[in-house]
Amino acid sequence: MRTLFLMMLIWGTLFPGFSQKPDFRPPMDIPLYLSGSFGELRGNHFHSGIDIRTRGRTGFPVYAIADGYVSRVHVQPYGFGHALYITHPTGHTSVYAHLDRFNEEVTRYIRSRQYAEESFTVNVFPARNQFRVQQGDLIGYSGNSGSSGGPHLHFEIRDARDQRPVNALAYGYSLRDNIYPEIQRLRLYPKGEGATINGKCESQTVYIFARGGNIRPSMGEIAVSGDLAIGIQAADQLEGSTQRIGPYRVSMYVDSIKFWEYKADRFSFSETRYKNAMIDYAAYQKDRQTYYKSYLKPGNQVSLLAVRNRGLVTFQPGEIRTIRVEVADFAGNVSALEFQATGAPPAEGFAGQRKPKGVLFHHDHNNRFANNDVRLTIPAGALYDTLDFIYTKEQMPKDGYSAIHHLHNNLVPLHTHATVEVKVERMVSNSLKDKLLLVHVDHRKRQRVVGGAWKNGWVTARTRSLGKFVVMADTTPPVIRPRGFFPGKTLKRDQSIDFTITDDLSGVSNYRGEINGKWVLFQYDPKNNHLYYVLDDRVREGDNQLVLTVWDAKGNTSVYRASFTVSP
Repeated sequence: MRTLFLMMLIWGTLFPGFSQKPDFRPPMDIPLYLSGSFGELRGNHFHSGIDIRTRGRTGFPVYAIADGYVSRVHVQPYGFGHALYITHPTGHTSVYAHLDRFNEEVTRYIRSRQYAEESFTVNVFPARNQFRVQQGDLIGYSGNSGSSGGPHLHFEIRDARDQRPVNALAYGYSLRDNIYPEIQRLRLYPKGEGATINGKCESQTVYIFARGGNIRPSMGEIAVSGDLAIGIQAADQLEGSTQRIGPYRVSMYVDSIKFWEYKADRFSFSETRYKNAMIDYAAYQKDRQTYYKSYLKPGNQVSLLAVRNRGLVTFQPGEIRTIRVEVADFAGNVSALEFQATGAPPAEGFAGQRKPKGVLFHHDHNNRFANNDVRLTIPAGALYDTLDFIYTKEQMPKDGYSAIHHLHNNLVPLHTHATVEVKVERMVSNSLKDKLLLVHVDHRKRQRVVGGAWKNGWVTARTRSLGKFVVMADTTPPVIRPRGFFPGKTLKRDQSIDFTITDDLSGVSNYRGEINGKWVLFQYDPKNNHLYYVLDDRVREGDNQLVLTVWDAKGNTSVYRASFTVSP
């Protein structure tokens, strides 16, 4: 007993935050309404925090949730935008992102670093005692910076030992929530050779849109041969909001035995892209419909899941099985769907091993496809499951420099980068070679620049998408458009110089603003194509000369020059 006590004492001394729950205050004083939940399925990742609504406005004070010190400040045009990190003696790190601005002390420090580095983007790690904070100290103001989709505060709590984000709601933040989650759709997937549902090998979708503890969908008879995977689309809703957010837990049972569960407690950033292996990725790409899918792909190593039998329900002919799906929010409200399915004998015409139509790629092997015009290299671990890889080819488009190569399709996710090499099929001058790049075209014919570089008649790039690829050229410089600014304009000290900057293909990669030959801090908001400089002491009263230079990713350059006057 004495040994156990000493071990607990040592653990509590090393990691005090994990021996008892710390006393954290809310990061803001406004009511806690959420527009995003922890672990929510987003883009290519799990959401690493909670999004706190700010009534469609910016500028609400943001406070330190506990004593500690500012351990990191990151300013960038994308991602978290203006973000501040505080390390606490409890063994936690709190993160406050998409801020409009920091408090005056941190702002002065960041501005000095930005001017020293001549860069809007800075990522600094202040000394431990440089910015000490106490619980409730003002650290900044809520905003809409970075890749934010609207004004809010993205707030995280992390384990300071490994920076793994944990669910902030586990630390006593109360939410008004008596609303059951909504189960929206159920999708049934036959899995394996010869598997069918009611004699068909295609997935079947049932529309639900119901809440409560005893949902029994009208589905008719369900006859399954082989194995069955379950897909569920669900959302949560909090009181006082029409916003849908992700559920906290999704659990699936067969005959009262749990065979699959997702629970949003904690994860590491290194595994966040496994989100793509956990969903029906094809449905998401086609229709932006997100289904939690029970089948555990062999390359999926996410820690948020607990799975038996790879998430499959196995049927024997004549066997009746009861399947139950539960969707819960963090407050403990649970909606449950229940139905029965019966095992059927294998359907005629589906027996035997189906031969691949293309080339078999295995998730745990290095895979390569090559011909005279295109090469594809997919490293081991990039695929989540075995892929029957199909290649086809289209003729060269008018504005292209190669054929359009169909490297399978964009309905199959990649965890890590693959390498694509495409042969250039038109004669190009030496000056044009550096302007060539690879463009990805999705199933909706939307173009996305992958990038890449010319070498020995080929353009090579790294990508996390399969699908259509074509070589194109970017020879057009970015466009700079003033917003309410013009040569000769007179400005006051508290005003700003604003521009819209755009590029038609490779995208804006860099910019530099100078006044009277010296660098000045232009801030960049790419989601609004907005570039602006708030006048500071770097400009003088009277006449000033502005030079703004903008580059795209292929080195095309635009320059805007103007004189302006600053009034006393």
